[in-house]
Amino acid sequence: MSRGTLRRGHTRERGAVGGGEGVIFGMLILVAGTLVILNLWSILDTRMALESAAGEYLRTYTEQQNFFQARVVGEAAAKDSLAQRGITPARVEILPSEPQGFGPCAVAVVQLRTQLPWVRVPFIGGAGSTSVSVTQTELIDAHREVTASANFQQFATPCASN
Repeated sequence: MSRGTLRRGHTRERGAVGGGEGVIFGMLILVAGTLVILNLWSILDTRMALESAAGEYLRTYTEQQNFFQARVVGEAAAKDSLAQRGITPARVEILPSEPQGFGPCAVAVVQLRTQLPWVRVPFIGGAGSTSVSVTQTELIDAHREVTASANFQQFATPCASN
């Protein structure tokens, strides 16, 4: 073997290692994807908590004897359910309505709403918020002894049409 042959086989690799931008871009996609998943999970978790609280509100509301007691006890049950799920009850709006008033076979509707902030990113702060709302409906038992409210419309209830 001659010296010339050795030099050709033993070339030195000079240059920079490529792909640094690819790693940075990949990390950016990973972080952004994680934030999107966290935001979606937060919305889903809050929605499940609101569904549970609305169910508790209506369950206790429809078991009460009069309108005022039903509102107070129903709201307390909803707030207790929210607190157990780790949501501050003061941040949730509870909007009950009685289309036919309070009475036997009347429809009870409750809507719960809250503003949910997006996941906070360091150095950026709060970027915005999402509104989450839930509406549930239930009938007051037609055979339950209740004191009907002044605006109760007996013939507008679902039982009157049967």
